Amino acid sequence: MNVISKIENDKHFHQMIEEVKDYAIISLSNAGNVISWNKGAERIKGYTADEIIGKNFKIFYSANDQKKGIPERLLKKANTDGRVEDTRWRVRKDGTKFWGNVILTAMHDEKGTIIGFSKITKDLTEKKNTEQKLKRLNEQFFAFFNLNPVANSISSVRTGKFQYINDAFLKLFSLER
Repeated sequence: MNVISKIENDKHFHQMIEEVKDYAIISLSNAGNVISWNKGAERIKGYTADEIIGKNFKIFYSANDQKKGIPERLLKKANTDGRVEDTRWRVRKDGTKFWGNVILTAMHDEKGTIIGFSKITKDLTEKKNTEQKLKRLNEQFFAFFNLNPVANSISSVRTGKFQYINDAFLKLFSLER
């Protein structure tokens, strides 16, 4: 590859990273300070590049997680293992929280020395909220199902075996769970 095409390729690669909006793509120094910031990071976390570059990434963790040393532990694990993945509540610039999945990966120079970390974050808040809503609906359904005075059962379509039976069903047929 000649020099011009390599430069064009590098520009294209950096532009690709910059334009990604669904993932926060950040590079960190060995100490965890923000070095680079893409549009997805700005959208998800709320900081502009000028506001956040140079600050430590622990700013994205709750005060409680900071007190527990979670950011430092994750950085240490990425340093030791080369990579770490973590999903928990994260903090935006405005103080609101989002359910975020983070992958921290150690970056190396030609000699294999760690020169920093890449940090990719995906906002999974909508998925988390949907799962919690589904869980509540499921709990409500089974509460209604179990407390219903009418005998009810749910059977497998394939096997015909009972999957769930309520107390009224047990009583009607003199059965035990």
